[in-house]
Amino acid sequence: MRENYILTADTSLTYAGSVKPRTDIADILSKQLRFDKIEYPMFTKNNNFDSVNISLIKRLTENSILYFQFPTYSSYEQDLEKH
Repeated sequence: MRENYILTADTSLTYAGSVKPRTDIADILSKQLRFDKIEYPMFTKNNNFDSVNISLIKRLTENSILYFQFPTYSSYEQDLEKH
């Protein structure tokens, strides 16, 4: 069975009003369409996203779909890695 996931900002690192619409969308998709939310450290100063991305991929089930809203509000380098 295919699962749907959506990345959401890890607000324990920071919370800015600019992420509220994205958080609202993730909440709606989670509650109404049963998406699994995955908190992602979009605001971290750490530029080592390789380990974060590897652990994220390991959480996904086979044939699953991962949604994320662009831009990610992380770093320019991180946005480039996703393409």
